[in-house]
Amino acid sequence: DLAVAELKKTVELGLDNESVHRALGFIYKEKGLYELAVGEFKRVLEDNPDSSIHLVLGRLYREKKDYDSAVREIKKVFQFGLDNGEAHFLLATLYREKGEYDLAESELKKALELGPQNGNLHYELGLIYEIKRDYAASIEQMQIALKKGIGEESLPSALARVSRKQRVIAEFQRAINIEPVKDKDSPESLMDIMDPILDYMFQEGYRAF
Repeated sequence: DLAVAELKKTVELGLDNESVHRALGFIYKEKGLYELAVGEFKRVLEDNPDSSIHLVLGRLYREKKDYDSAVREIKKVFQFGLDNGEAHFLLATLYREKGEYDLAESELKKALELGPQNGNLHYELGLIYEIKRDYAASIEQMQIALKKGIGEESLPSALARVSRKQRVIAEFQRAINIEPVKDKDSPESLMDIMDPILDYMFQEGYRAF
């Protein structure tokens, strides 16, 4: 609070500049005063166009659940003529939260082109494929992330979850597509296939879905 008071005094004395508004913006951000922070960072951009400030504003709008404004702000980063992996990742996160999974996938792939060694991007892409029910692609991305040794504690359980989904769906498809069997003693009757599936789902407590 003392720092805010001193910085405001500077503004009142007419000595305000880009650095003062930048400092106030970060202080307000840390305090969770997002509206005030947005105002200060906009003042920064009036004096000094800065791609990093657009990223900060994008995050602030996301905290406020104003996803459309967040997307617009982050897209401005690319107007500076540089591709930015962090911006692509933030856009992917926003699109995922908005339920626009194809756009999220596209942004993650762009981020991976810029940072192919980033295992977290593979993990996030795996989660997108899981949502889109492309379990094979999801498993592939999560296995890559696992090999790269990312620090995400939820990765092993997520990989196990998607693998369960893939196995159960595969067995259902096999059951649905099997040709009718006339021989009642055949081990390939419909119930011979369905029984182990149902047993598996019961043992797993329906965690596969």
